[in-house]
Amino acid sequence: MLLFYSDGLVEAHSASDEMFGFPRLRTVLERHADGASHDGDAGASLIESVLSELRGFTGERWEQEDDVTLVMLQRAPQAVAAHSLRTTPSRQA
Repeated sequence: MLLFYSDGLVEAHSASDEMFGFPRLRTVLERHADGASHDGDAGASLIESVLSELRGFTGERWEQEDDVTLVMLQRAPQAVAAHSLRTTPSRQA
């Protein structure tokens, strides 16, 4: 999995002006490092966890100053298996 995010995520502030920051994001990512998900969609589960952590950190009265964008890329296991089964055509001179 690969997570792309905008700076609005790590620069979001709590009511006491503390930034969400990279260490907090890293903690959330480490909790999901195995890629497991109860519903089979690890990417959506990770994004929901990050957003939930952000909501809990900023509180209900959060005044959003910047966009918060998350994009998750995940390669499906079937694609890996299909790719490894392909053979390279032989070339004849």
